[in-house]
Amino acid sequence: THALLAGLRVREAVTTNYDRLYEDAVRAAAPAPDSGDPHDVLSVLPWGRVQGDRPWLLKMHGDVHYPETIVLSRSSFVGYDSRWKPVGSILQSLLMTRHLLVVGASMTDENVLRFAYEVAGLREELARQVPAHRQAGVL
Repeated sequence: THALLAGLRVREAVTTNYDRLYEDAVRAAAPAPDSGDPHDVLSVLPWGRVQGDRPWLLKMHGDVHYPETIVLSRSSFVGYDSRWKPVGSILQSLLMTRHLLVVGASMTDENVLRFAYEVAGLREELARQVPAHRQAGVL
């Protein structure tokens, strides 16, 4: 599955997985970077930065190489906003500005659902305020 997703060569991706399977698949599918460093193929946020046309992956629940960042326990989910709110804001920005394909998700993550419902609520509020003839693109 990861190889198939990597083969899509999307510029922006979001995951709640803390493993590195997607990153490995992207690096395996991409042409070798000019630098020779396979890590230059993909920026991993929030640790890395978006750089030019380089694709990026937003890891919402941490990374296995940074165990203290993994969002897995009930307390880490409850305290998500106090540590990870900017990460959730990136997801909300994507929900507002992009089409989103969800693959292999149970859709039970309370934080992800909250972010999506907040965006949907804002869109509904805006739709009530904007005349019907100007609502192109409002879901």
